[in-house]
Amino acid sequence: MAGKKIGEFSFKLVATRNSPGPAGSVLIEASWEGTGTGFGAVFNTVTYVGGPKSGTYSECAIAYLDNGDGLSGLGQGTYESSGKHRWRTQSFVQISDGRRITGEGEIDLASRAAPTDALEHSRRAAQPSNIVPSTQARDLKVYVHTASRTLISDRVAITLLSLKSPAAKRARYSASVRSRPPVITSMLRSMNL
Repeated sequence: MAGKKIGEFSFKLVATRNSPGPAGSVLIEASWEGTGTGFGAVFNTVTYVGGPKSGTYSECAIAYLDNGDGLSGLGQGTYESSGKHRWRTQSFVQISDGRRITGEGEIDLASRAAPTDALEHSRRAAQPSNIVPSTQARDLKVYVHTASRTLISDRVAITLLSLKSPAAKRARYSASVRSRPPVITSMLRSMNL
């Protein structure tokens, strides 16, 4: 376990959406809803990428607390088969109030449920091996809308900066396009179409 248990989440699968992903993979976007100890009603959208046995995921959640306040959470994690149509999950979530929690749970396809233990996250706690803290993220290429990350080399990206605004460039080009042709032209409209 990553830390002391501070609560639990009880999620039910509401809907899924499949779409093509990078390198021929399939992205599975799942909508989960449920409750969490100290979090009230929780709605979580999770994007899984990988295969039927294991893979990674990213998640984006919103919690509506019993006192009327709300919190959001962004996280990432891994899943691994733990039996027929069952997957063990481990995640790391950054909550909008500054807390970090680790989640350990299991998805059961038959019941469409995903009970998850919320654990206190400490810097010494082991994160899933594919999750890289943001301080080390300079070597990562992140695919937008997917949970996968691919290591790339130590190349430096250069963004060219132009001191001329796009509007100034457009105005100059526009004036040259609108210039009159060097010969006399006649434009007639045909009455026979």
